[in-house]
Amino acid sequence: MSNSQYQSDQKPWPPAQAQWPSSVPWAAAPPSPFHQGAAPLGLSPQNAVRSRKWRMQVGWISIVLAIFNFAAAVLFSLALASNYAGRYADMISGSSEVVSVIAGAIYLGLAIWCLATTRTTAVLPLVFSLAFNGLVFLISIAGLVGAISRGGSPQVVGLILELWVIQRSIFVLRMKPIPAAYGATVR
Repeated sequence: MSNSQYQSDQKPWPPAQAQWPSSVPWAAAPPSPFHQGAAPLGLSPQNAVRSRKWRMQVGWISIVLAIFNFAAAVLFSLALASNYAGRYADMISGSSEVVSVIAGAIYLGLAIWCLATTRTTAVLPLVFSLAFNGLVFLISIAGLVGAISRGGSPQVVGLILELWVIQRSIFVLRMKPIPAAYGATVR
């Protein structure tokens, strides 16, 4: 052998005990390729259960609100077809029917999106839910004030459901993600 560093009295392999990285034959696992800042984010087990439950509530309440809007669109179209001349005839028009159908479709899409992401930490469905329901809540407050000032009956059930969705969306968005273990869904 022509290696100048190799001497005949030394064995090249295995190295001496002092050259091993540790004295334990099976040392700890090598460091993760992710450093602390780049680890995938997840939720603690307790927050994961809450997140799934609250995302399901947002999804199911959005389905109920979609049904309310589709029912309102059907009632508006029936009122328009029968030439309704009652107390709210000036408020019912073709545009109110279209707005109800569009709002119902958005609620239905939002519900499907929230229910599909119940086991993830995706924030986009909840941000969209918060923005849309916040806008509808403000418009509903204006409608509530208008109905009370005209002596009509205010629609409060939808207002309460929208407030519930806003509250649950905020709760889930405020959960602090932690570095997740293996196989966690990344935000």
